[in-house]
Amino acid sequence: MLKQQFTCQGSLGPSVRVAAVYLNKPFRTRAPIHRESSRLPASKLSFPTRAKPTSTVCAAAKGSSQIKSSTHSTKTGATEPTELRVLHPQIEARVTGKLKVSPLHSVHFEVYGNPAGIPVIVVHGGPGAGCFKNHARFFDPTQYRIILLDQRGCGRSTPLGCLEENTTQALVEDMEQIREHLEVDRWVLFGGSWGVALSLVYAQTHPDRVRGIILRGICLMRPQEIGWVYRPGGASKLVPAAFKAYLQAVGHAGEGDDRDVIELYHEQLTSPDSATRSRAAGSWHSLGGAVSRLTSASNVVQSWDGEGWRIRPHVEEKAPHSADRASASEQTQQSAKSSEPRNPSPSGAKRATQEIKAVPMSTFTAQALLECHYCLHDAFLANTPILQGIDQIRHIPTIAVHGRLDFICPACTIWELHEAWPEAEVHVVGGAGHSMYDSLITHELINATERMKTKAT
Repeated sequence: MLKQQFTCQGSLGPSVRVAAVYLNKPFRTRAPIHRESSRLPASKLSFPTRAKPTSTVCAAAKGSSQIKSSTHSTKTGATEPTELRVLHPQIEARVTGKLKVSPLHSVHFEVYGNPAGIPVIVVHGGPGAGCFKNHARFFDPTQYRIILLDQRGCGRSTPLGCLEENTTQALVEDMEQIREHLEVDRWVLFGGSWGVALSLVYAQTHPDRVRGIILRGICLMRPQEIGWVYRPGGASKLVPAAFKAYLQAVGHAGEGDDRDVIELYHEQLTSPDSATRSRAAGSWHSLGGAVSRLTSASNVVQSWDGEGWRIRPHVEEKAPHSADRASASEQTQQSAKSSEPRNPSPSGAKRATQEIKAVPMSTFTAQALLECHYCLHDAFLANTPILQGIDQIRHIPTIAVHGRLDFICPACTIWELHEAWPEAEVHVVGGAGHSMYDSLITHELINATERMKTKAT
């Protein structure tokens, strides 16, 4: 049994460890994955090491104080695959539309797959990232009716970048309106990153409408999670140069400057000057990119030559996995979209009680603005913390997947969710980060959608 242990500190207080199950049968791919069948008491839980990317599983039975390990067969009797799964072939949407959900907002949606299949809605991240066609490829189109939805103010929803009437509670009710519009009785929620928080809030608000939940990159949008990335003292310690540039972009002096850097970004992202907004958006996204790239930092050397920094690979780069190519395709789509201004908000955006003049912006800037808006307001969840509402959804079949090297949403969060909700099936993936297109994360997510076929009754 591996002896290495991963310890979460900080918000957890005392050190804790999470149970791991290792796949014993090697995958015929670039990285072996191992499993051992065992039953571990909570006091002897461990993560795999970084050296060999490993898929780990945590699953606890209701009412049990011990973590149960899975075997080669799932609880439903399904056999685990012996090769990494890849995305399903791309298909075209059967239905594309826009639904007016308020006098101000209209949301874009698309429907893929089998009209008589299991309904599932993709709850995208960001906030403000929008949906892409590739999101539908995580599901078997012969068995699922797949619904993609661009949340308020982002993607192809209008008005783009509008902050007015843009809260978590409003997004939850938009999902309800889409469900009713498409005549769905109950559906599966498939949420990633910010989409985890939104999925859980929706499920707690409408538990009778949820058949199952699949989560990736666990994010509960608590103040400490927001501060980890965007305020000093968290990920800033891991990417000091990038964080310094992030501060300097909005005139924050760093140590000794008591101003909230998120507020400074909000001021610039709501500026009537498009150049100011674009610069702020670029700096905001650059920090997130620097943190997320830490997962692959072992493949590069960062060098100072006396005049500037440069990054070079220290090993020959391998051809991208098919899932990585999908990710690159999405980035191209996003880049193309961001080059053209979209429809502005007709009534302008609101920062607190101040009305901001309506201005055109790109989807790139709109995403930064929406992320900043939700971070500034603690995702409008201060009075209803997600972990306090787990009892309302404890009975819903849930599968959570989290990268062991996710530096955007550190693994402490998945542990805390597990402690509050031991009935949920949890997979912590060694060697993987935040992206749903990391080949190991893709594999676990597609495994989850396959298992959910029998769980979502």
